[in-house]
Amino acid sequence: MVVLYAAIVASQDERLKEAAILRTLGGRRRQLLSAQAAEFLALGAMAGLFAATGATALGWVLAEFVLKLPYGFNPWLWPLGIAAGAAGVALAGLLGTRRVLDHPPLAALRRLA
Repeated sequence: MVVLYAAIVASQDERLKEAAILRTLGGRRRQLLSAQAAEFLALGAMAGLFAATGATALGWVLAEFVLKLPYGFNPWLWPLGIAAGAAGVALAGLLGTRRVLDHPPLAALRRLA
């Protein structure tokens, strides 16, 4: 979450400028929110997929080679990992970028110009 927060802060000016341009061209707050939610859901799902892959591989290595036990595959790890990653990153990302949607477009463009 710390890395996500740092990435959000680093891209805050770019997000403000993008949102201001889209709102100037007629984009609604709901459209901008949907676009940001889709971005963060995709990032979170990818993070969950990588986490599930790493957890499965590490669990297998530890079980087979360190503990000398048979590995028991858990099929729930994949859908729950992807869903938890998507939900966690989407929630944190939307909370971190909610300020972007509250700025009037003209004020944001003047500030960034």
